[in-house]
Amino acid sequence: MANPNEIAVLQAVLTQAQKVIDFDRFYAALYDRVTVQLEFPIVAQRRNGKMEVLSNDAVSWHPRPYDPEAQFPDNLFPAGQPVFVERNLQTWLKEREGSRLVCVPEPDPWPLSWLGVPLKARGRTIGFIVIEHHNRKNAYDVRLQRLFQTMVNRAGGTLATTRLVESLRLVNRVGQTLTAGAHLTVEKILVLIHEEIGRLMDNRDMYVALYNRGTQMLDFPLAYEDGNQVQYPPRKAELVDPTQGGLTEVVLRDTEHRPFCPMDVAKWYAERGGPPVTAPIPKSWMGVPLMRGEQVLGVIALQNDEVAELYGSDDIEVLQAMSGAAAVALANTRLFEQLSVVNDAGQNLAAGIRLNEGKILDAIYEQASRLMDTRDMYIALYDAKTQELSFPLAVFDGERQYDWPSRKIDLTSELRGLTEVVLQTQKSLCPVDVEAWYKEQNIEPRVKPVPKSWVGVPLVRENQVLGIISLQNDEVANLYGVDDIVVLMTLAGQAAVALENARLYADLTDSNKKLADLNVDLEERVQERTKQLTALQDIGVKLASQLDQREVLEAIVQHAALITGADFFTLFPYDPDKGTFEAGIRRGKIEEIPTIPDSDGFTATIARNQQTLFVEDVEIRPEFKRNSIQGRATHAFASIPLINRGRSVGVLYVNYFEPHLFSQEEKKIIQLLTNQAAVAIENARLYNESIHRTEQFETLYNIGLTVNSKLDKSNVLLSIATGIHTLIHADVITIFPYNALRQEFDPGVRAGSTREEIRRPSGSGLAKQIAGRPNPVFKSMQAMEANEHEMIDGKSVASYAGIPLMFEEECVGVLFIDYFQDHFFSEDEKKLSLLFSMQAAIALHNARQYQQTQELAKMQRLVELGHLAGSLAHRIGNKGGLVRLGAYELSEYLEDKLKDDVIVKETLDDILRNNQYLLDLSHLLFKPLRATKERMVASNIVFLIKEAIKNANIPANIYLNTYYAESLPLVKVNRFFVEVFLEIIANAIEAMENSDSKILTIRTDYDDNWITVAFTDTGIGIPDSEKDRIFELLSHPSSENKKKHHLGFGLWWIRTFLRDIGGNIEVESQPGTGTTFTVRLPRG
Repeated sequence: MANPNEIAVLQAVLTQAQKVIDFDRFYAALYDRVTVQLEFPIVAQRRNGKMEVLSNDAVSWHPRPYDPEAQFPDNLFPAGQPVFVERNLQTWLKEREGSRLVCVPEPDPWPLSWLGVPLKARGRTIGFIVIEHHNRKNAYDVRLQRLFQTMVNRAGGTLATTRLVESLRLVNRVGQTLTAGAHLTVEKILVLIHEEIGRLMDNRDMYVALYNRGTQMLDFPLAYEDGNQVQYPPRKAELVDPTQGGLTEVVLRDTEHRPFCPMDVAKWYAERGGPPVTAPIPKSWMGVPLMRGEQVLGVIALQNDEVAELYGSDDIEVLQAMSGAAAVALANTRLFEQLSVVNDAGQNLAAGIRLNEGKILDAIYEQASRLMDTRDMYIALYDAKTQELSFPLAVFDGERQYDWPSRKIDLTSELRGLTEVVLQTQKSLCPVDVEAWYKEQNIEPRVKPVPKSWVGVPLVRENQVLGIISLQNDEVANLYGVDDIVVLMTLAGQAAVALENARLYADLTDSNKKLADLNVDLEERVQERTKQLTALQDIGVKLASQLDQREVLEAIVQHAALITGADFFTLFPYDPDKGTFEAGIRRGKIEEIPTIPDSDGFTATIARNQQTLFVEDVEIRPEFKRNSIQGRATHAFASIPLINRGRSVGVLYVNYFEPHLFSQEEKKIIQLLTNQAAVAIENARLYNESIHRTEQFETLYNIGLTVNSKLDKSNVLLSIATGIHTLIHADVITIFPYNALRQEFDPGVRAGSTREEIRRPSGSGLAKQIAGRPNPVFKSMQAMEANEHEMIDGKSVASYAGIPLMFEEECVGVLFIDYFQDHFFSEDEKKLSLLFSMQAAIALHNARQYQQTQELAKMQRLVELGHLAGSLAHRIGNKGGLVRLGAYELSEYLEDKLKDDVIVKETLDDILRNNQYLLDLSHLLFKPLRATKERMVASNIVFLIKEAIKNANIPANIYLNTYYAESLPLVKVNRFFVEVFLEIIANAIEAMENSDSKILTIRTDYDDNWITVAFTDTGIGIPDSEKDRIFELLSHPSSENKKKHHLGFGLWWIRTFLRDIGGNIEVESQPGTGTTFTVRLPRG
């Protein structure tokens, strides 16, 4: 249904057309893509010589079904071309189309001339605007046809913009709703998408198909037929044979992930061959993929069984935008579910200190089955002493295998299979093509047939490989993605810790049993250690349930105090990729915020070498003496690296004020604690990383909406710079637009600085160097050259990234990411920076296109104004010349006869003087356009005001107040300056035409620099939305402020004229109260 904004656009076409074209009926037929109907939002017909707009209750013009095959003018929509019928429309339809078409509604009367012009929105016909003449054939010549077509084309552009903005708002709202609903189920996400799509197009026949790559099945969690929700059974996705399956498979097969919308669905099935999936075959179908990165999650599809070629590019774009929002929400939901499963697995395995090996492996298999297809899976354990590989858990085709024999393996051999490579490298392995991998290794596969997909991750504990977890699939190639590898690695890390803890627990239990047999006196010690182990088990459960890093650190040191009884503890998280520590924690008898260790100090050596150190007395080992803390010295300590999957994630210090002997049992207890702590810290890091990535996706999505919804360059670039500053946490983000044609920069924007807008950089500086490079530059402090240390807000840049903003191989700007401290750019930061640079490049390109369009429109308006002014000046000149000639002849004729008649002589002088004034005024029309200078003379401003009042013909019902400042200085103006005051007074008179109070106040003032004249009326006022536009050339106020014959010239001329002589004009207004125009003129 057409909204008020669209109706206003159509009304404007009607109003404009009435002024220049003669017609008896005017109507607009719009296609409603939500209801698939043709509606007539505006119909006007001449009655009794006057054009009247018909009311909405006119039955014959009610919305009706859209049918381009049987109804007129529906049949004109597919071609989308203007049509002119120069004779009786009824006869023309019968001769041209026979009796096939029906004109709905049937005209009354039938027109003798009919002209229909398509409304185009982004290349698609969304309606027709029609004018008819009922009494004259061939009423519209080529000139009128072109004129009407121009009006309709402009309206189409306006409607396109209106609809695009509305679509973007809806997509933005959907994205915000889905983002806010972090725990929405799949069903709720899809129901929301279905409802929101229904606001923009017909969603009565719609479905969502989700694709499971492991099972190659299609599930249909949402399906509608004719507006009713239905259930589609799951089915096999036919992706191998292109003659099988349906339209959904076409979208899934496309490696470039493009939308699919066949012009003729039945013809497509006929040309493809093979049976259709559904019956009857729809006449229109449109489907877009649900994408998460490069992975296809499924397909969203719309169809229609009645109308062919129903969907256009704008429909596809809207559906793509919706699918993008849905895919992000579905991916977030899946990520949340995976984190929950991994968290459950961590809690279960944390209690594995009392589980045996078989139960731990069963728990791993159970948790993995909740996340992925485990029909073909095995866990192999490696004994380094015997070099033997056993398979305590093996599943093939969904069946457990209990008879897999162990085998000897040589990890030093060059002929290694997939399992051996994972065990030797202690890294995950997932070949894109398994068979090709074996050929490259030049070895024969151990198992045939070779699986099409295979992934393996190592079980590693303290740099010792314990085994491998592997999944495979014999049907689907390249099945496993990064998410699957991350989940398996997380489970493997937890499994390795659980297995190691179980083994350590078994060893401790065995040792305790032997000690109990040897000495009963050790019973209390055994009980104490058992108590510690029980507490350690509780610690594992609690740590596994924590995801906030600071809470995890607090829990670790608190439970360390319960288990060991040391005096105080210090724990530092460690980033192995950057080789740096984060802020640590210190608890116990000394509590303070510890200093972050250096990247090359003692603590860093512990983390890098992954070697545990126990110092029982620093007096015996003085090289390990450390500074006192709060006046107390440490005499014994243990420094233990926290290791997870072979990577150090932190260092724990256990400190004693007195010398302390670390028993083997205590060392094992501490080791068990650090095992749990390492897993907990890594889980917290993964959780924080997922939250951070979600924030990145949200920011990128919002910036994309900003880029597509705003055209103001400064605001868009500032939004992008602020988004980068928020996510990357740099000190300063700077973006400079660059004009490659002029080879110079425009003023830029900056986030993180005290100045949001900055001057353009120099033509030979660092920005110009970056603009000339094909690739980005990422430099830390050591790599920076002397000329690259720029100053920002009085601080020197120590590290930076410089990225050229490229659009279609052209540099449109430069992005700088600056740090005042030394900074190492990670790969994630580099990738994220490049994503932001792409958004910035698109924004700069869009803004440039918009600016060029605006400048072209302004040039066109200047040309029109030139023609208008030239024509007017020419007419004034011609008529003025005739009047002047006649006055001179009359003067000569009457010179002798009435030489003593003073009244006649003064009248003739007035005629000549006013005629000269009129001629000079016609010349003045060209002044703003030619930018020439009139001779300036010193003038009395009060005299000019009084002259303007005298010539203004102020009505008697307007009360005039004048306040002239004493000793007003003279002002330099030309002899036509009085026209400025005349124009302002005329505007005030017209503004007060319908006001109850009619008071015009004129007040003068001056200071050391300026002379001011203020004109205040009590008129209707000017809305805030129009204050900035009233001085624009050819601007038009709203209907309630519009002047008769308003050309948008007077105020523009006044401001142009005043600025030309060094002055200016300002406006203050309050709707319903009045307006004040203040003229400022330089003294002298």
